[in-house]
Amino acid sequence: GSAVYFDAQVEFAERLVVENVLAAIEHGATVLTYRRVSKLLIEGGRLRGVQLDGDQRDSSLAEVVINAAGPWVDQLIDQKLIGGTKGSHIVVAPFEGAPEGAVYLEAMSDRRPFFVIPWNGNYLIGTTDVRFEDDPDEVRSELWEVDYLLAETNRAFPAAELTREQVLYTYSGVRPLPFTTEDDEQNITRRHFLREHPQFPNLISVVGGKLTTYRSLAEECVDLIFRKLKRPSPPCETARVLLPGATDKRFDKLKLELRTGAPNNGSELVANLCQRWQRVYGSRAKEVAELAQRLEVEDPLTAEII
Repeated sequence: GSAVYFDAQVEFAERLVVENVLAAIEHGATVLTYRRVSKLLIEGGRLRGVQLDGDQRDSSLAEVVINAAGPWVDQLIDQKLIGGTKGSHIVVAPFEGAPEGAVYLEAMSDRRPFFVIPWNGNYLIGTTDVRFEDDPDEVRSELWEVDYLLAETNRAFPAAELTREQVLYTYSGVRPLPFTTEDDEQNITRRHFLREHPQFPNLISVVGGKLTTYRSLAEECVDLIFRKLKRPSPPCETARVLLPGATDKRFDKLKLELRTGAPNNGSELVANLCQRWQRVYGSRAKEVAELAQRLEVEDPLTAEII
């Protein structure tokens, strides 16, 4: 038998994070970049806030503190909540026999699932799933992971004959899964938990969670905050409110006229650039074009909005 399912691809999860941050700012949030929360501020046995390190050291006081540090959650609290696993991917150029759509596969060597997915003009292949107990800052793809993904892809697509030399790059991440003594990584739950701390009732640690459930997880977390504050929670609107880059429903019809000093008028460059800006920035591509217009650089590429 076979099965077909549909999902939305997020080519650059970092851009999705930025759009959520911009939306938060529009709704009154204060965002501090390049600041590290180094410790919790405890006064008289009560949690008062957090200490921030960066160019300068200061503190931020709060009635409720959310520890949403992902795989770094345990670095802030004296508790073992995270039992992360590492997932590594490889990226390769289009290859012989490559599928037109995303393909779900199960590795012959260990029966683990992995995907071969058209991605950003190339192919994204992964992921692995192995225990990771080290510093998340130091996560890297191991050569055996690369070889594993290449071998299983070549098994599924014999004409590919992929080798290490064809790997454009790799990337890895740590899944912030709940700590468990379970030996098989595949059996560790992918559910998320909002861990409350009896010693500090105004501290909540987010354990688990993933891209596909980030919005509902945030809604659940905010509702818990309001319960702790003993205040009624307003109706959540994030399921229907668009992010900043999608506010113009006609953004796919956005037209950018670019002037460039590239040879042959650079028409192909212009078309590719416009398409990429729309895919990455959505309706905010206009702002990117305006920024390019303002910047004076050597051999400039300027843009006009029409």
